[in-house]
Amino acid sequence: EMLANPSVQLSSDEFIRIYSDVLIKEIDKDFQGSFTNSSKSLLLILEQCGVENIEDCIGLANIKAYNHHEFDQSLLGKHLAKMKFNIDTNTEDIDVYIEKCMKIIREMRFYKKPELEIVLNNLGHLPQHFNIKEKLVENLELNATTMFKIWRENAESGVAAEIQSDSSKMSQSMSPSKAASIEMMVWSERTHDLQILSKLMNECLYPDIYKMMIEYMDLFSVHEINPKDVVGSKMINLTTEQSRKTYGVRM
Repeated sequence: EMLANPSVQLSSDEFIRIYSDVLIKEIDKDFQGSFTNSSKSLLLILEQCGVENIEDCIGLANIKAYNHHEFDQSLLGKHLAKMKFNIDTNTEDIDVYIEKCMKIIREMRFYKKPELEIVLNNLGHLPQHFNIKEKLVENLELNATTMFKIWRENAESGVAAEIQSDSSKMSQSMSPSKAASIEMMVWSERTHDLQILSKLMNECLYPDIYKMMIEYMDLFSVHEINPKDVVGSKMINLTTEQSRKTYGVRM
């Protein structure tokens, strides 16, 4: 009844709180993008209460609801695109939403290209003062660091298996004493750590930097970011650090 009274004026914060509560109730019922008739009526009444910067308030309410229970970001993007960000209110909900998106970037290899495109386009609607470009670069580097660690572990396992296989083949046709001597020679000549780096670079880093990352270049162009350069530079730096550690051990 209060909302139906034309004389009632809601503040921006009141509007966002009530509007997001309605959205959250719908989302908790397995929201698929359409509202019940009662919710539609209530949202329509809210939108006619004369609140200033209505599109900003609706957008922020949707962000708040998304943070509570994630739904299809393409639905959220429709509201972000209409926002002017003229409203003077707490940006905590936007910060939470941004962090959720950055988590997706850190784990982007587990997401399909269309999903990433929606997320990056949505972030493109946010004003410059949220430092989206810098945060994207930082999280791309974190993604590279995580993948480097995984690939190094895989390379270590691969090299260990190769050494064991080579030693086994040699020992089958030699006496135990000679086989042991040959095994030590093989271990010395095929320096373990450098073999790992070689496998890491040739079988993991090169294909990723020069093949897979190219698939993402157009997605990040909206933020003027070249993911191949960002990830490639980070991978090279990590490889250089690993090489220094390897040579340091040998010195």
